[in-house]
Amino acid sequence: MRPGDVLFERFRIGASLKTGGMARVWLAEDLHSGETVAVKALGRDYWSSGYDVDDRSVRSEALKRFERERDLLDKFAGHGIPRLLDYGFLRRDPCLVMELIQGKNLRDFLSLHQPPPMVAAAAIGVQILEILDRIHKGGVVHRDLKPQNVVLANSGVVHLIDFGIALPTDPQATRYTRYGHTPGSTGYMAPEIIRGVKNPTPAADLYGFGCMLYEFVTAKQVFGELDDRSIEDQHRSDLPPRLDPARHPVGADLADLTWGLLQKEATSRPSLADGLEVLRRYLPRLGDPAP
Repeated sequence: MRPGDVLFERFRIGASLKTGGMARVWLAEDLHSGETVAVKALGRDYWSSGYDVDDRSVRSEALKRFERERDLLDKFAGHGIPRLLDYGFLRRDPCLVMELIQGKNLRDFLSLHQPPPMVAAAAIGVQILEILDRIHKGGVVHRDLKPQNVVLANSGVVHLIDFGIALPTDPQATRYTRYGHTPGSTGYMAPEIIRGVKNPTPAADLYGFGCMLYEFVTAKQVFGELDDRSIEDQHRSDLPPRLDPARHPVGADLADLTWGLLQKEATSRPSLADGLEVLRRYLPRLGDPAP
């Protein structure tokens, strides 16, 4: 795919936004509406060095995973998840055309606000949990919850993106991770995913959310590199740091929630409903000053 290409006789490809894993995301112009959209293309030229581009099994599984992402975007279209606009092939490479969310991702937001006001963090956190609640009830685990995959629209609405490694919770569903790396992102992967559990539960997403919640409050990630242990080793084995209401702008309820979400055993983590109950206490109320 190149700038100037026209996809499906409708979408003119523009600048490249990012490359990751086995795909690249481009900006494109919708020639029918004039709107700017996002195009995600799976192609051998975009694969990172960890993948064998000549292995047919790798290519086949990559395509099936890409098709699953298409199906999940179509299934969950609605508030907080970008709309799927089209799907097809360009020069044998599959392409997803999606709604472009105008705004910034949460990583960029956190870089500007270290840390953000607690009312803003709560408003973002509540919206993330509400989106997760919808996809979990739909039988899917996202598996890659991290600040880069959360987009804050200019309107203030939170969106969850990149369902490339999302997984149905049905244990009979086909797994497409045999040839890839451990699914997820360092610093936000649940211990059970690091240990290689093949059927993670929605609690894996809640661990990633707990990592982000800790970062909201402290402007630091839960674990950093050590000379004797990697970040993954620490997430797998080490006790997490605990928020201290005496030093951080949180009550005991939010400190306990964050600690609970970061537990090593999935069954020991609080429920999503517990998280919503606590975070909603920190939302701004009528008459509160602007954050």
